[in-house]
Amino acid sequence: MNSMDFKGAAKLAAESPQQVLRTPATIQRFQQAPGQPGQATPILTYFGMLLEKGKLNAMESIELAKPVIQQGKQQLLQKWIGEDKLECTEELGDLIKMVYAQLALSVYLRASASPKVIQCFMETGQFDKIMVYCQKVSYTPDWGFLLSNIVRMNPAGALEFAQKLAAAEARARQLPTGLARSARLDPRRGPRPPLSPSRLFPLPHAPPPARRHLPSPSHPLLPPLRPRASPSTTASSPTSSCSTTACSRRRRSCSTS
Repeated sequence: MNSMDFKGAAKLAAESPQQVLRTPATIQRFQQAPGQPGQATPILTYFGMLLEKGKLNAMESIELAKPVIQQGKQQLLQKWIGEDKLECTEELGDLIKMVYAQLALSVYLRASASPKVIQCFMETGQFDKIMVYCQKVSYTPDWGFLLSNIVRMNPAGALEFAQKLAAAEARARQLPTGLARSARLDPRRGPRPPLSPSRLFPLPHAPPPARRHLPSPSHPLLPPLRPRASPSTTASSPTSSCSTTACSRRRRSCSTS
């Protein structure tokens, strides 16, 4: 660095073992180094050497994007992002969005920054892609807040968006839970073949038969039980009457004779 050999210093930092020299302090030294007329700035020389060796990390990607955006060379960022040379983060997307919204959307998609992706779809008028994206990544935004923002930006687009949202929700309610989750908020899917009634309305398991509890003899709704006669009394009454009649007949026949 002291001998103004920026290319050699950049190569030394890029080839350092375990990337020990690829630090914020190294970036700061290249940023503060004076440039030479007719040559690339020291910081761009440093990042150019790193790009030849591989992919930049998140911090390096942001620091490289700053001078490139200042020089108006957004096409270089687009080229590096397409070659997967930069690490896409939400912070990098915010930086690029100030000058190139469509490229920022690509960065947000790669970084899985779902709120920023939906915001870019809204700002670029791509309302039909919002529900498709949410279904693809299983993301559920605040639909009420989202619809109110679309109304302020594009009332006609908000009406169409609300109709598609209502149609997707109505279609999802007609499916079982597992299928409704996969089909929710997907306006591209057309009518589905009818499902069998057993899948739409599964039969519940039959409950076990209830045990019948007979009321006790002392239940208030039953008539009172009559006392049963004892077997000795019931059996002896006809016999005793018959024996008395027979004796009286013998006595009459004896007196006559």
